[in-house]
Amino acid sequence: MKSHISRVLKTVLLTALIAGTSCAQVVVNAASGATAVAPGSIISIYGIAAGVIPVTGKATSLPLPTGILGGRVYLSLLPITIGSSANLISLFYWSPSQVNALLPAKVSTGAVTIALRQAGGPGGADVPAGSAIANVQTQAPGMFVDPTTDCTILGAGCATQLIRAIITDASGQLINSRNPARSGQSMVIWLTGLGLSATAP
Repeated sequence: MKSHISRVLKTVLLTALIAGTSCAQVVVNAASGATAVAPGSIISIYGIAAGVIPVTGKATSLPLPTGILGGRVYLSLLPITIGSSANLISLFYWSPSQVNALLPAKVSTGAVTIALRQAGGPGGADVPAGSAIANVQTQAPGMFVDPTTDCTILGAGCATQLIRAIITDASGQLINSRNPARSGQSMVIWLTGLGLSATAP
């Protein structure tokens, strides 16, 4: 089951890398690419890391890191909404062109500034290295999709790519033509942006 879940997570990461459009300083839902995001959702940020994050990397364990390059570069919310310790943003993936992160569950709705900050400024102070505005809504759902081509459905040639929602069965296997859903079966729909819940992170 762990191997199935690992494959699904890799697909979700790939979706997050292709869902949005690379633009200057924009925050989007990592699943849908929409500019509305919700508290506790996975987001993609474009246009703030160039010249600051020279490498590509990803989180490899939990808890997710809040700083990279030895902690010298990190993301935080401005203004501080619930205390500085809760103001850091956890990271899934980072590169010179894109950062995927987990928006804190207790962030305020409305226009919220996400700042990229860099340690080691004058006097040892952290200095701003870029920022982007997030349009935070109460709910902003987006469904992760599987961008792979399924020739058993498309038929000969497979000239058209079939985009399907990422849905798995209870064991973590993708629901598709080789593993179709059955009546009464429990399924997991992979999405983000549902907003606050009783089990918010």
